[in-house]
Amino acid sequence: MDKIIRYNLLTILVVFITFSGFQSCKISYSFTGANLPADVKTFSVAFFPKPS
Repeated sequence: MDKIIRYNLLTILVVFITFSGFQSCKISYSFTGANLPADVKTFSVAFFPKPS
């Protein structure tokens, strides 16, 4: 009986760590400051130098 409880706790812990890892890996994009017409299919951005 003790092995079953330990196995269940281990399973819950692994699932929790896996889901928390997926939650922390987010990529967020923001496209503010641009107005593009709805019929535009492609656009290009001119090269700009890196200001470092």
